[in-house]
Amino acid sequence: MNADPAAGNNNVSQPVRFGAVKAWTAKWVFSALAVLILLATPFLAVATLDVMAKSHFDRLEGGRDKHKLIHWVRYDTFKHAYASGVMTILFGDRVAEASGLLVEWVEQNSCVGREHDLINNALGRQWAQVIEHEDNKHWRRDLANLLHSRMDQPDSAFSILNVKNPPIPENCRSD
Repeated sequence: MNADPAAGNNNVSQPVRFGAVKAWTAKWVFSALAVLILLATPFLAVATLDVMAKSHFDRLEGGRDKHKLIHWVRYDTFKHAYASGVMTILFGDRVAEASGLLVEWVEQNSCVGREHDLINNALGRQWAQVIEHEDNKHWRRDLANLLHSRMDQPDSAFSILNVKNPPIPENCRSD
């Protein structure tokens, strides 16, 4: 078969443009990695904040009776307030609030559990605003100390599941 285009034969196959395929593949891979990083970052941040909160909480609880359920419930209260407080100091109140709402949505707790967590998130944001964090390398410890001490006060507004329950909204009555 004559493959000479000048001779009028138009049945010549065009060469594959591997450069375009490589560029498309690289863009797709980069985009997929970017999406994975964006999706994973909040979960990594939550996991990191959980570890930090647990470390501070265990230090502050000291020799306190560690009945498993009460210890976990107190820790959960502290964890939500601490994580929200750290987020407030680092990123501001709005980002911290949005992050807390996202976490609650992902966790899919009962309505009552979610209300407890949202109350404690709000208190963490509130108390974070009184911490001197500029030029203070110990602001995380100071925040943990403040939250823990406030949690133990009788007039505390912290919501501790099955210990200190807030008024439950009407939409949670079926839980």
